[in-house]
Amino acid sequence: MHNKWRPAFQRSSSASKPVPGPNAPLDLDFSQIVISSLSDSDWSLQQPHPPSPSTEKPRSLQNTREYDFIRPHLSQPSFDYAEYLAAEWNCPLHEVLLSLGWMTEETYCHALSTHLNISYLGREIIEELLLPEQCSPISILPEPALGMMSNNGEDIIVLNGCAVRPEKLGEIINVSGENPGRLTLTTQLTMREALRSQNRVTVLNRAKDHLANFAPSLSASTGMWPAQALNTAILMGMIAGAFAMTPRLTLTFILALLTLPFLVIVILRLATIFVIFFRNPEKLNNASTVQNTPPKDAELPVYSILVPLFKEHEVLPDLIEALKMLDYPATKLDIKIILESIDVETIEIAKALKLPGNFDIIIVPEGGPRTKPKALNYALQYAKGEFVVIYDAEDEPDPGQLRAALEMFAANGPETACIQARLNIYNFRENWFTRQFTIEYTSLFDGLLPAFESLHLPIMLGGTSNHFRASILRKIGAWDPYNVTEDADLGIRLLRQGYKCRILPSTTYEEAPTRFMPWLQQRTRWLKGWLQTFLVHTRNTARLRRDIGTWRYIGFQAILGGAILSALIHPIFYIGLTIELLTGDLATKPTNLVGNTLWHAALINLSCGYLAAILLAWVTLIRRGISSLLFHTLTMPLYWLLISIAAYRAIFQLIWNPFLWEKTHHTSSEYRQNKAQNIALGPK
Repeated sequence: MHNKWRPAFQRSSSASKPVPGPNAPLDLDFSQIVISSLSDSDWSLQQPHPPSPSTEKPRSLQNTREYDFIRPHLSQPSFDYAEYLAAEWNCPLHEVLLSLGWMTEETYCHALSTHLNISYLGREIIEELLLPEQCSPISILPEPALGMMSNNGEDIIVLNGCAVRPEKLGEIINVSGENPGRLTLTTQLTMREALRSQNRVTVLNRAKDHLANFAPSLSASTGMWPAQALNTAILMGMIAGAFAMTPRLTLTFILALLTLPFLVIVILRLATIFVIFFRNPEKLNNASTVQNTPPKDAELPVYSILVPLFKEHEVLPDLIEALKMLDYPATKLDIKIILESIDVETIEIAKALKLPGNFDIIIVPEGGPRTKPKALNYALQYAKGEFVVIYDAEDEPDPGQLRAALEMFAANGPETACIQARLNIYNFRENWFTRQFTIEYTSLFDGLLPAFESLHLPIMLGGTSNHFRASILRKIGAWDPYNVTEDADLGIRLLRQGYKCRILPSTTYEEAPTRFMPWLQQRTRWLKGWLQTFLVHTRNTARLRRDIGTWRYIGFQAILGGAILSALIHPIFYIGLTIELLTGDLATKPTNLVGNTLWHAALINLSCGYLAAILLAWVTLIRRGISSLLFHTLTMPLYWLLISIAAYRAIFQLIWNPFLWEKTHHTSSEYRQNKAQNIALGPK
């Protein structure tokens, strides 16, 4: 057998099958012609037809209209409009038809095989295919253009019917000199499934272990390093001993130490309000993106959309509808619906949906931590786009977001690796939890993050609507599958490598948890991931400071460390306040210098902290146009106490189950704007 080929499955029964030897009449130039002609096309899931073998010589497509053979399958207006779009998007006509869902890949390839007078084979040949070995890095797996199989001892060349235009495919067949009986056609989906079965172990291992092998010091897989664990144990022991000896003095000393970091948090919020009013980062971003002329549709790059789901079949139809609304050429969208292999119900529903051809269902096999970043790493290896964006199952992105992100990438140079769109909530009217969640998100994505960008501070990425340059994402090792808040970690790793993250004034709306337990599980995961990120990047604080600079290092400690610390310490202030109130000491002002200083510092921190948070919320809520939530900012302190409960739960999980991913369950919310009305289901 030619050494560039290997079986799609390593099975014991395959040994008994005839395998082409080194002298088999397969012309290597023929395979190279097909591979070099491979274009980025999209497809959809099909039901296979039985093979239709033919021994007639394939006829040339010259002097004929290239796509006349599919006219019987379309109305004339649809055919004419598809031709118009193919010219506008600069792509073959069949890619337009498949990506818009106007024709299935099965129908197209079957008609093409009849037109070329060669046989057609469906998905039943997946286990028989021999595919070329991958010469490129495993992180960029190309779509196979051709494969081989054996039929009763005769070697059969299997061509990918969607790889090239029909005319080009006909020319390749005619110049190959092959016996027509040795040629057959199949769908791109069949080729793809064979390729993924062939590579699933390698791709899975890379998805879960690449970062740990490539940069172990930046992976959360090893948890706390011994030096960190020892220092933490010594510190906790000293605090416990001090409390046992002089509890009141120890508490006073700890509160004194915490005065400065909490004051920094207050200053950050006040600085954010200043930036919003006087520097207006949204206008600066808009000004930076209008310097270049937007590219025409024909010039737009392929954009990969990664959408991981787990037990979220209820929202799948609405998700498909929201993604269909994106203003981008359908042939240049590479949409990956990423499902876990154990999630049988969602897989069945996804396969039953008659998805457009630019949707691709990826099944992640079991192995390693079952986390969102591992699923993203797995799917990234099959992503075809020059740019990649992450959306969650419940998301409703702004239809123009992809184009806006490309304009910002073009305006800010190659060092800009990531663009974070703003996030907000569409079900904010539902109950108290969703209102508080909306207040929090609006303050963060409309206020704090744009201000951090303007002040050149680290940006903690959100878990969705991150737009990346795919090449940079692969270069730095993509996501850490062992970090349950992979977005925050990735933002810091990009910064350490010298890349920039920007904030895009385009909004993706999503669903906020409506009940306490789902909210608690989600917030526990976030805080546990922030703890993991903080521990990973403080393994060598001197190196971290060298990587990102002193100013950003201070910002990292204040933003990430401050968020964790404030969640843990916040209840202690209430406990102390309650004790002072019950003992009557609250009304007694300290008379000594130290006590008086701490009393004033605590008073300033408490009052300014609440006022700054409420003022920032008011400013961003009014600018967002949801001023109906202004009154609800008064209950933010209660919401912060619930965050503290999640913080202590996160510490417990970090010790006992660090890689547990508590998935937030989403429903088909009535508050969504893009609701699926008539998404057809196939046979059940």
